[in-house]
Amino acid sequence: MLRFLKQYIKSMRLYYSFVTGIAGWIGVAYYEHAVRAGQALQPRKKLVILTLAFLSWGINQVINDFLGLKEDRINAPERPMVTGELNPQNAVFLSVFLILLSFYVTWFYLEPVAVIFLIAGVALNVLYETAKGHGVLGNIVFGIMISMATLYGFFASGGPLTHFNCSKPYSRS
Repeated sequence: MLRFLKQYIKSMRLYYSFVTGIAGWIGVAYYEHAVRAGQALQPRKKLVILTLAFLSWGINQVINDFLGLKEDRINAPERPMVTGELNPQNAVFLSVFLILLSFYVTWFYLEPVAVIFLIAGVALNVLYETAKGHGVLGNIVFGIMISMATLYGFFASGGPLTHFNCSKPYSRS
């Protein structure tokens, strides 16, 4: 079990998790600045959002490795799934469990609307496996996928905006 977890964490490539972590944090910071007018969120809530944003990179990397196992045998033969050190089915099972746990935490502790961006991020990760073989399309899908972390951070911070502040009320006349 310990060996499995070590190889799973290696497959997560957490040294790149700052990509989704910072993207998620931008969403939190924007929510605090624009919606709460500089009033900070609870530190515990921020920590949960940041943790989920950082871990989303790794969880998606494991799924991406599973979907791209055939090409990784050529392009990245040292990866744990390719070498056989990490059981692909068990790794996907753990990833699905972690995604479901993220849904649960988001729905019941953060804001349910943010689940939309979790689902979109996972779906875009699956789509990316196909899109990356089509030049710039892969880059576009990847960029949109990373933007889901920003949207997640924003909406997980406080839910949908119910109104916009305007200097002058809208009038039809």
